Amino acid sequence: MSLIGIWTTTAVFVIAFGCKLPTPWYITSSDKCIDLLAFWTYYGIFNIITDIALIVLPVSIVLKLQMKASQKAVIIACDASRLS
Repeated sequence: MSLIGIWTTTAVFVIAFGCKLPTPWYITSSDKCIDLLAFWTYYGIFNIITDIALIVLPVSIVLKLQMKASQKAVIIACDASRLS
């Protein structure tokens, strides 16, 4: 979870300080700001990776439990419902 905190912190700092001073709020000025396409690509890829990790980790734990396969399937389905 600390990885998500680092990811969030970097995103906040990039958005807050993405353009040069004295006008850091003019994000439409491409000559003085960071490449927004590169930033959103990084942000999106990291978001996908963390979503996959948040699904794989609980599934791996549930699969090791000593219970019926049908009960495991219900638990995994409830956990996977956050994907939609």
